[in-house]
Formats: sequence, structure tokens, C-alpha cells
Amino acid sequence: MNGSVSELLDRCRSAGLSLAIEEEALCVDFEREPPDDLIEKLRQCKPEVMAALCGVIPSREPLTLRDGRIMWRFLACEVPASISRDTVALLDRVRRAGVVFVADGLELHVVERWKGQLRPNLLRALRDNAGASIAVLRGEHRARMTRLPPDCVAEYDARSEGA
Repeated sequence: MNGSVSELLDRCRSAGLSLAIEEEALCVDFEREPPDDLIEKLRQCKPEVMAALCGVIPSREPLTLRDGRIMWRFLACEVPASISRDTVALLDRVRRAGVVFVADGLELHVVERWKGQLRPNLLRALRDNAGASIAVLRGEHRARMTRLPPDCVAEYDARSEGA
């Protein structure tokens, strides 16, 4: 996905727009009136936006948290209703490395203990299965979920915006 589509999707999220694909239409849901230029830009880039929403939106760069842990954020365009055994096995495999997962809406935060704890192939698998991973996490007992301290997420957002 090119940078302009990624920036457009970030702008939509910041403006409170929810984007989804229903059949062959791009659906836009919003709580407050979005800026006209944003709607026009969505119209102009509709094929690219739909293509981006059909796949997983690439993660941002990892962030080193204050406590030394590494956090990755993966965004999914949807959370599937059914979960494959492969996704459950993937999460169990990654958990054995001591990784913490936090699901929040369509965001999957993956917190490593140190940089390079997860191999690139596992990070790719998590990125590509972000929606299914979120579905697994939502269905699990709450005791297995760990939440990141809000200041970690705020720090991540601040650093990502500054990049």
C-alpha cells in the first residue's frame, strides 16, 4: 500500500470515520460530519482504499517502550466470525515466547520483551492474520488478556505521529 493511501486511512481514523466494504461498495460510517475534502479524497482514491481494506494494513514501525519492551501495532480491516486452528496455534506458539497481546477494536498490539524476540516470519504471520488473532483474543477468558498501560499506548501514538 502506498504512503498516500496509508495517510488517508490514518486521516479517516483521526476524523472518526469507520470504513468497510460491503459487497462491492465502500461504506463510510461517521459520528460527526467529516471534512468535505476528506470525503472527496476517498472518492478519488476509492479503488486504492478498497484494495487496502481487503488486506491487512501494514504495521507501523516498532516502538521501544519505557520499560524496554518492543511494541508492534497491526491494524486489521475486519475480524472474521470463524477462527481457524492455524491462528490459535500461531498465537499459542508466539505466547510461549512470552509475548503479550492486546486487542482493541481492529488493532492488535504485540509486545515483545526485547527487540528481535520474534522472528520476521512470525511477525509477518501475525500481521497477515491480525483480524483472526483479534477474534481469538476476543473469545478467550479475560484472565488471559493483558492490557498495556495507557501511557505506553499514548507514547506509541505520539512517537508514530512524530515519525
